[in-house]
Amino acid sequence: MEWIIGNYPQMGSLETEKTQKIHVVTGKGGVGKSTIAASLAYALAQSEAKPRVLLVELNETSFYRHLFEMPEIGFSPKNWNGKFDIAVWDSKGCLRDYVLHLVKIERIYKLFFENEVTRKFIEIAPGLKELSLLGKMTSGIRNVGPKLDYDHVVVDSYSSGHTLSMLRAPYAMKSVISKGPMGKQSAEISQLLKDSNIFNYYVVTLPEDLPVTEAIELQEGIESITEINVRFILNKVWEVPVPLSRLQALSEPSFQDFIGYLKNKIQQYELAVSKLKESGRNLTELSYRLDCNSNLDLVSQISQGLAVDG
Repeated sequence: MEWIIGNYPQMGSLETEKTQKIHVVTGKGGVGKSTIAASLAYALAQSEAKPRVLLVELNETSFYRHLFEMPEIGFSPKNWNGKFDIAVWDSKGCLRDYVLHLVKIERIYKLFFENEVTRKFIEIAPGLKELSLLGKMTSGIRNVGPKLDYDHVVVDSYSSGHTLSMLRAPYAMKSVISKGPMGKQSAEISQLLKDSNIFNYYVVTLPEDLPVTEAIELQEGIESITEINVRFILNKVWEVPVPLSRLQALSEPSFQDFIGYLKNKIQQYELAVSKLKESGRNLTELSYRLDCNSNLDLVSQISQGLAVDG
């Protein structure tokens, strides 16, 4: 691809006054990471500084369109309820966005990038899809491509393994291509991924043995790549409103199965917290929400339990 865009504009310098923060939220499928990412964006947007916040889904279709009952969410950001903007980024859209910024003319883009040969190359090129997503994600910091004028970018990332592959992509690419725009961007992105002033990484998990075990493995993988401490978010923690001893004193046989279920849940929770605390990482616990009247209410209530860097 370098021969197509050989006469590229000067890349942005990493010596920038921008203070944009990028928050990457990931975790095993089914742990609630998308809802947590939305709640984090909500919490940031509600902070006293009133920052501009963008919530990004890495996907081809939008979960948030249904969560927030919006008619459509696409590549270009759309505002939700006056709180923050939302966009859906896929690798093809990010690559198109960057190349069009360089060549300016859509007809030239289509000539080179929408023919069968190039499409197949993009499909099989190792790490190119992931690199295009990270390139878009960090474009505001690097002053590269279309403006990404936000104080916070919250990324609802892929689940565990796919997120690790994405984070590894620029390191793999720069080892293969060291010159030209691709080599320069890979080196810049690799540097930024390790900057704790810019990136926060969150791993969402549930208070159960298997999700916690996978969360710790994911934490170790992210930290081995980025050298930044991961923040754990323990989602759907059961709160028992009265001591178990009082419940156990009830003599009705119909209560015993329920009490046994609660005891099992509490034991799972205590084991999960113990494992996560042994890692020595930041841990936020979020209660199971059963009292929400709407998705907005759910996101609002969860956001109150999240400590944010506003």
